[in-house]
Amino acid sequence: MIQLDLGNLNKEKLNTLGEKLPAFLSKVENLGFVSCLDEVDLEGIINFSQSKKDKFDHLVVLGIGGSALGSKAIVQALGKELIVLDNIDPDLIKETEKKIDIRKTLFLVISKSGETIETLTQFSYFWEKLNSKDNFVFVTGEKGKLREIAAKEDIKTFSIPENVVGRFSVLTPVGLLPASLLGIDIVSLLEGAKKMRKLFLSKNLADNLPFQLAGAHVVSNKNTIVLMPYKERLRAFSSWWAQLLGESTGKQGKGFTPLPAMGVTDQHSLLQLLTEGPDDKLTMFLSVTSKEEGKLDRLLEIEKEATRKSLTESKRDNLEIKLSELSSEALGELFFLFMGVTYFLGELLGINVFDQPGVERAKVLIRESLAKS
Repeated sequence: MIQLDLGNLNKEKLNTLGEKLPAFLSKVENLGFVSCLDEVDLEGIINFSQSKKDKFDHLVVLGIGGSALGSKAIVQALGKELIVLDNIDPDLIKETEKKIDIRKTLFLVISKSGETIETLTQFSYFWEKLNSKDNFVFVTGEKGKLREIAAKEDIKTFSIPENVVGRFSVLTPVGLLPASLLGIDIVSLLEGAKKMRKLFLSKNLADNLPFQLAGAHVVSNKNTIVLMPYKERLRAFSSWWAQLLGESTGKQGKGFTPLPAMGVTDQHSLLQLLTEGPDDKLTMFLSVTSKEEGKLDRLLEIEKEATRKSLTESKRDNLEIKLSELSSEALGELFFLFMGVTYFLGELLGINVFDQPGVERAKVLIRESLAKS
C-alpha cells in the first residue's frame, strides 16, 4: 500500500489541474505500459525459469538503459543478486569473467530494437567463446538483428510488446524474466502494478495517486526533482526513475532534471544545497515502514523526519511517498506509480514522453562512425 503526503504544496492549484484528468484518461486505452500487464506470458516465463533451475551458477544481463535498469531495480529491492553488464568498458567485462565460469552462466540478452550496438557487441563477445544456444536467452521486439540471430541459432526468445518503449518495459519480460529466474514472485509484482493501474485510471483526483504526484511536480514549478529513498535496497530504483523522468520529459526545452539521492547518506552531501542553495528543487522522500523496533530503525526514521522538517522550515518544497512494506506487490505498485506520473507529466507539459529524438540522433552518429572505421 502506498500513501502520498504532499506536505505544504498548493492544494488549490492541484485541484485546478485535476479538472484536466478526465481528458487525459480518455487517451490511455492504447498505452503499452497500461495494457502490457494483461498480456504478459506469465506461464511461459515461469515454466522457462523452472526449466533452468539449478542448471546455472550465474545469471548475467547484457543490456543497457531501459533494458537493464528495471531488472537491477527489481532484484536489488527484493534482496537478490544479479550481474548486469550495462557498459562496454573492457575492464568491466574482464573483471566479470574473473568472477564467473561463463560455461555455467545464463546470459539474458535484452534489446527492444534488437539493434542496440553495445548489446550486440557484448553478445558477440560471449557467443564466440561459448557458441552454445543453451547459455543464452533473448528478450527483444518482433524485428531486428536479435530476431535474426535467434532464428538462425534457435535461441529461446521472449517478446517485448511493440507499443512499449524501453524505459517503460520493466513489467514486461525485460524485468520479469530475470526476476523469475532468481525466484522472485512476479505474479505478485504484476498484481501490485494492477492495483496502482486502477488508481491511475480513476477520474477522482483524491484516488489518482499518479496524477497527484505529477501535479505536484507542476505545481511546485521546480526544474530539478530529487528522489531520496530511505532504504538502501531502493538505490537502483532511483537510477531507473532517473532515466524514466529525464529521457521522457527532456524535450522541446521542457522537462525535469532527476537527481537521485540516498537517505541518510546524502544528508551529509546534498542537504546543504537542498536547504540553502537555489530554490529550484522539489525533494521527494521515499520511505518504507519498518516492522522492526531496533535502534537503527528508530534512528533512520528520526533522521528522515528531521531532514524533511528542515526543508519545510526553509520553505523548500518536499513531499513523501510511503510504502507500508518492500515486497513484490509493493514494488509493482511503485513502478506503475512512476510510469503513470510520467504519462501525466507529458500531458501536462504538452510533450510526447514515449520518444527520444536526442538519443536516436546519437545512435545514428555512432553507426556512421563505425561504418567508416
